[in-house]
Amino acid sequence: MTGGNEDRVRALVKLDNFVDAYLFVGRMIDPQVLSHLAATKQATRDYAILQERLSDLQVTLGLIL
Repeated sequence: MTGGNEDRVRALVKLDNFVDAYLFVGRMIDPQVLSHLAATKQATRDYAILQERLSDLQVTLGLIL
């Protein structure tokens, strides 16, 4: 979870050894790190889209040849 101003990362984890207990932690983080994370996520999405289009391209090339 990130804050509204994108300078803090937060995590909420359920503690297994306790009933209805959670651990909530937050930490300031360099905004550049978060921008690299966002760029990596976008690259992953773009790669998945290209993988989906690859089979269509292979079929098209096969038909052309």
